[in-house]
Amino acid sequence: MEELRSSPTPIKRLKVLHDIESTASGNDRIPFLPESIMLNILSYLPTKYLLQTSVLSKSFRELWTIIPRLDFDEDLFKMHRVKNKKKIQNPKFENFVSKVMRLLQDGAYDVDRFRLSWSHCDMSLVNQWIDVLGNKNLKELDLDLRRNESAEKIRYPITLPLCMFNSDSLVSLKLKLQNCELFMLPTSICLNKLKILHLEGVRFSGDDAVQKLLVGCPILETLVMVGCHIYNEKVVDISVPSLRNFTMRHIYLRSDSRIKISNLNLLVFNYTVMECNMKNNSIDRLSSLMDAYIEVLLQPGGSCSIKKILSNALDFLDSLPSFENLNKLMLTSLRQRDYFQVIAYLLQSAPSLESLVIDLVDLPCIGVVPKEEGQAVSTEFLCLETLVLNHLKEVKISSFRGIEVELEFLKLILRKANAFQKLTVIEMNDSKKRMEIKLTMSMLEKASASCTISVL
Repeated sequence: MEELRSSPTPIKRLKVLHDIESTASGNDRIPFLPESIMLNILSYLPTKYLLQTSVLSKSFRELWTIIPRLDFDEDLFKMHRVKNKKKIQNPKFENFVSKVMRLLQDGAYDVDRFRLSWSHCDMSLVNQWIDVLGNKNLKELDLDLRRNESAEKIRYPITLPLCMFNSDSLVSLKLKLQNCELFMLPTSICLNKLKILHLEGVRFSGDDAVQKLLVGCPILETLVMVGCHIYNEKVVDISVPSLRNFTMRHIYLRSDSRIKISNLNLLVFNYTVMECNMKNNSIDRLSSLMDAYIEVLLQPGGSCSIKKILSNALDFLDSLPSFENLNKLMLTSLRQRDYFQVIAYLLQSAPSLESLVIDLVDLPCIGVVPKEEGQAVSTEFLCLETLVLNHLKEVKISSFRGIEVELEFLKLILRKANAFQKLTVIEMNDSKKRMEIKLTMSMLEKASASCTISVL
């Protein structure tokens, strides 16, 4: 029973396998693998376990020192945390990383990837460790730095070493700052080889900080911004010619600020926008876009009306360009008739669309009364009669209830999409309701004879 309750660490499992192989064959089997294969295997272990491989055999004692990846995760040291007044410390973790970084500083080999995940972090130590990497030809840097909400907050902006923002080798930079204070960028930024930039929870300090950062990344291909706060920019201009993949979710701006997205070469676009900011934002020149996910977040507590939300949404959609190459669109939508009109606007902007995925959700606003299910639906209001859907092949709708507005929407889709192949609707709660929906769907008129309909 004790064995079932405690799961062995990766290094213990590796040692058991090594002992079995050695006993069965009379040889030390693992060290006879080519060094390149052993390095590749070991590079996927957290650094804590990597150092423990020295117990396996003599040949392992120095092998860990030339592993090109370092992965430090405080979660592996959680049992050793101690509380000192207002500061929560983890001395074993801090000492372990500091010791490895001192050994690294004295070595001549390069480091391809460095990952650090640390809650209650000490920024002075973080900066010391990153400084060591300045001449190691680092390609990937992944920092997940968190602070305890109850701990005393830092009263000055967080800064990171200059070498992190002036590198001729860095290809990927991931920076997650949770419960941290303002983040101050250096005056000079030059990341000429950076292709991936992932920012989460970053609170930008300084004028035009985002713009300065993007200008310093001339060949950037993937940009992710999640939960970022941008305080001192009137216009957040995302206009990077090399950008191919862009994700922006839960961005917090000043009330008089706006986001401008203009990328001729963008292929994948994931965009979550606060409904109160939709009217001020602008999107254009996305003619190469092939895959998009767009979500509109409503203000909590019903502080705004559905009419206001839709007014902002339609103003926003009217300014959209034509997505000539978009082939997949994913949406989260309320199951209201007016919201299907918004979807129609998007369909009109994507004449080459092949796949449409809709996740229907219930009305979250307090005090707003939805329309009765049995109320007649105007096809003119849905703005779909003039649609041409020659390329649409697949539609998937989750949380489908089979109410009249949903069925009316699908009737028009099936009637317009002459190349349609598959319709999937998911109703997970009621088996009887699923049977009713399946029967209703089987009788709908279809423009495509090869269309199949699935009700799950």
